[in-house]
Amino acid sequence: MFGLLTAPLVFRPIVHFFLPHLGGDRPNWLRLVSVFAAFGFLFWVVFKPVRIGWLSSVGRWTYSTYLLHLVVIMAVHWVGQFPFFSGLYRIPLFFTFLVLIISFAVGAVAYRWIEQPSDAIGKRLAAGR
Repeated sequence: MFGLLTAPLVFRPIVHFFLPHLGGDRPNWLRLVSVFAAFGFLFWVVFKPVRIGWLSSVGRWTYSTYLLHLVVIMAVHWVGQFPFFSGLYRIPLFFTFLVLIISFAVGAVAYRWIEQPSDAIGKRLAAGR
């Protein structure tokens, strides 16, 4: 997943290294370091499995997060209509991170209390018990 998410980051430094007129006034050595860093990270992620506990947990929550993120967006938008919270929309990055954090929290709760029990029921039914 990290490889797919970071792949677009690789193309920008490559384009800026080989087509410097598109890259602004960055020195060539910085562009080259960016290319090697991006490729190094991609190869590390692809060829060496990442073993980070909390990242593994987030990976298990992603399906529940995917299913419920629109509900979270709508709820945050609804709460943002109240005058006390209206300032949220003036800070788009804060709003985005707020929705992201709440979405993953809701996904974690849904994984623990909905997805895991339903998987257990499915396994018992498949085993004929």
